[in-house]
Amino acid sequence: MSLNTQSLQSKHNSIQTLLKELANNNVHIDILALQEVWRLPYIEIVQIPGYHFIHRQRSSNRGGGIGFYVRNTISYKLHEELSHFTDNIFESITIEARIHLLSSVYRSPNPPHNMTNTVQTTIFTSQLDTLLSALNAKKTQHIHLS
Repeated sequence: MSLNTQSLQSKHNSIQTLLKELANNNVHIDILALQEVWRLPYIEIVQIPGYHFIHRQRSSNRGGGIGFYVRNTISYKLHEELSHFTDNIFESITIEARIHLLSSVYRSPNPPHNMTNTVQTTIFTSQLDTLLSALNAKKTQHIHLS
């Protein structure tokens, strides 16, 4: 499942309630990809029982950021080499869970102050192509968690 939260801190209770309601209806979300987590000064306030939380946030300004909630019964590995993060341009995080590689990717609608939309889109597209090529190369190597 994937959600654009537009501030995880403000939507945390709603997400936790959604996951509980889905589980009560026999729909179990193993991995929840997140976009626009925004800045999180205290990670402990967005923890959800039964899930690991991993994320990347912007270093300088509000907005953006990506992450995952991964059910704590699922083994996963963070792939730093596939987790490219440039504030307001290309924000991604990639994990391997079971036999799948999963990425959460976000492009800000607002480029950095010294950049046009066209340049931002060009850089984003180039970095997305690089990520997709790297993911495809990893997939063909048949990576498995130990």
